[in-house]
Amino acid sequence: HTRFRNVTGVQTCALPISILCGKGNNGGDGFVVARLLHKQRAKVQVLTLAPVADLSRDAATMCRRLVRSAGKTVLKPFSSAIQLQTLLGNSDIVVDALLGTGLASPVTGRYADAIECINLARRMTVAVDLPSGIHADSGAVLGRAVKADLTVTFGLPDRKSTRLNSSHVSESRMPSSA
Repeated sequence: HTRFRNVTGVQTCALPISILCGKGNNGGDGFVVARLLHKQRAKVQVLTLAPVADLSRDAATMCRRLVRSAGKTVLKPFSSAIQLQTLLGNSDIVVDALLGTGLASPVTGRYADAIECINLARRMTVAVDLPSGIHADSGAVLGRAVKADLTVTFGLPDRKSTRLNSSHVSESRMPSSA
């Protein structure tokens, strides 16, 4: 939580931090963020856009670790844009861990709805690796993209990541036990 405050510049969070997780490795990173913030006593709520059974192997592993640490109640399956608007409206910070470097086609469906809700919420938004909806190689917007205030990578960013539409790109090294 202290490191998160240092990166975001936010000193306290009266409301929960909402982490939106997709089904791939980016979502897995979101589950790690949620678990680490929970361990630091931050209030977290995790919205999953895919059923747990559809998560990638790594994302499912990180989801199980989160549930063991924080309990099942932190997980909230996506049901509608209205549910997401309410959740985000009751949040101080939003973490975008929906779509990552594997995105190759325009964003549609519930992922497009989620991106729209994130952008309309006007909350401090932190993207994991790159804002969802941005093509990792070209920087092109594929349909819709999250307008992140900050992008955090869990490794070293490549040259392309510095061109993203976030106001700041940060890097950090994750401990091997993450």
